[in-house]
Amino acid sequence: MVVGWYHSHPGFGCWLSGVDMNTQQSFEALSDRASLEDEEKMTPEQLAIKNVGKMDPKRHLGEHVDELMTSNITQSLGAMLHSVVFT
Repeated sequence: MVVGWYHSHPGFGCWLSGVDMNTQQSFEALSDRASLEDEEKMTPEQLAIKNVGKMDPKRHLGEHVDELMTSNITQSLGAMLHSVVFT
């Protein structure tokens, strides 16, 4: 027995494509029900909870690189300056 299925179109809004409709009809031939969630109306917290375990961590590596690099460089320079002895 199929209780339901989940499929998303990240970044494209909330809609059922023709393939989605066909899948819905195939999986639940006796029931016409489908559920849509509009992720654009969810808070960041709701999205994070909804997507636990579904996000590819490698995909998000580049998002904060500039911020992390700046922080690391600043910390490294600060440590070097504190350790320099001027004579």
